[in-house]
Amino acid sequence: MTDRRAFLTAALVAPVAIAAPALAQTFSCGLDPVERYYAATDAVNANRMEEDDYIQVIHELDDWEPPTQRDFIRKFIAQYEEGGIPTDADRRIMIEQGRKLIA
Repeated sequence: MTDRRAFLTAALVAPVAIAAPALAQTFSCGLDPVERYYAATDAVNANRMEEDDYIQVIHELDDWEPPTQRDFIRKFIAQYEEGGIPTDADRRIMIEQGRKLIA
């Protein structure tokens, strides 16, 4: 079941999803990588986004260095939620990002 925040995010992004053929490139509408990931997930599940564009959004999330501990936790949850497993390299990067934030 979709929660309220995911629904509202999808509703706000829907006009962009419909208007832009390369949605991942136009997703820089003030959303951070975690929000873009969830919006892209909703869009790809509704067949409003191509899989290649979705993969690009996933890579943006993987490459993002969260500036705060809260953002780190949000990134972690997004990457592992619903059975997701980042690559070994991405896990090592995330461990280093976590170490920096608690140092």
